[in-house]
Amino acid sequence: MLKNMAYAPSMCPSALCFVWGTPVNSVLDAFVSVSIDRDLLTPSLTKELNPMSINIKSVKNLPDDPIDYQELRTKCHPCSLSYQFFKHEVYQTKGKPQAKNLHWDDQNVVLLGTIPKSELVNYLLGPPMEIELHDRDKLPNSSQLQPALFGQDGEDEKINNVGYISRRRTQYNALKNRPSSWDPYGVAKVNMSEFMLGQKVLNLQIPVHSCTIPDILGRETEAGRCPFGRIVYVLDQHNRLIAKNLLSLVSKINAKSLGLDNLSAVVLDAALSTYKLTIEQQKRKDLDIVTGFQLLDGKNHVFVLEGLKDGGIQKIWDSISKPKEGVKVLYNSDLSCGHRLYGALDVDLTRVKLHEPLELIVQQPLLFVRDMVPRSCFLALTKLDQLVNCTNLKAAGRNDLFPTSDEVISMSREFGVPLTAEDIIADEEKNGGARCNGR
Repeated sequence: MLKNMAYAPSMCPSALCFVWGTPVNSVLDAFVSVSIDRDLLTPSLTKELNPMSINIKSVKNLPDDPIDYQELRTKCHPCSLSYQFFKHEVYQTKGKPQAKNLHWDDQNVVLLGTIPKSELVNYLLGPPMEIELHDRDKLPNSSQLQPALFGQDGEDEKINNVGYISRRRTQYNALKNRPSSWDPYGVAKVNMSEFMLGQKVLNLQIPVHSCTIPDILGRETEAGRCPFGRIVYVLDQHNRLIAKNLLSLVSKINAKSLGLDNLSAVVLDAALSTYKLTIEQQKRKDLDIVTGFQLLDGKNHVFVLEGLKDGGIQKIWDSISKPKEGVKVLYNSDLSCGHRLYGALDVDLTRVKLHEPLELIVQQPLLFVRDMVPRSCFLALTKLDQLVNCTNLKAAGRNDLFPTSDEVISMSREFGVPLTAEDIIADEEKNGGARCNGR
């Protein structure tokens, strides 16, 4: 159990250390502590910089299985904690010898006033800050293999015993990209959203869970202001008119922003379905286009859309029917994000049709057997299942329930089936036919 307290109205007295480069007489070094009897910051500076103190008190009941504390102290680095607040450098506490209960009383001060307000709000309402507990980081192995002639090593007789394994496509080459050894660690997640509800002090006792095992197949990760917003529509299968209006409105918004609104309906459909956004366009924060995807599973139509919060997303919210029976909408005009999550899916909404309802797929036991499906596909399915049952957008962002574009594409490859004419509901009356954009 990790005890953590966040926030202090002022900075505490500081301690300074001076070290002379050359000895003075017989003095090799000296330590001078400086303390003050008042706040270090003036009231005006305190208001401007808004310092927040993160104080980690202690960790209790550290595991000693299968290796006891004595062996951990011999073979591993001292136990330490580390975390990253916002985009600051990773902060690490001092190391302490492994034991059942450890006390730090470590204090770190961050200046909230130096962070743009919109980005700070988005961070506090987003996924929890993770504190990593490293108590099993192995010391480097200094032992080296002794050279020996062939025939002297007991393993030499197995040189002709070669086994072949089936080839599997991976992004990680174990022969060329041999990384440093990975060591397990604990993770405590600090939810700071209560600061947005007026809380100034949080005294928390947080459970420490085991970390996730790294994916040896490799997975690229994506490391301003926050002009983008998101909106989620969950429609039952019979609300085809609302789904049609959504697709039509998204097409109009994107066509106008890309200068394609002068094309006929048939040509516009073809233009949008083949239009590829450049990397620069995906990163632009003034391009008013709507990106995202639509999920069809035979029970629901799920639309996950993103765009400029004061542009395309606001137009969708103002134009499309509000929540009612058979229509669920997750939207919050106060929430924003600093980058597009679905820019790689381009301007024509990616449509994924599952072979059976999502709620039945996530109930299959084999889905949770490692390597039965790609991890990115597994994450997409589980995130979307929770997103569909989520009650508000704030909870969805805090729990990281929006699958990435790579995860959506992986889900489409593993569980997607071809779209039929009945599934296509965009501009059928105008175009005299249906268009298909399954990926």
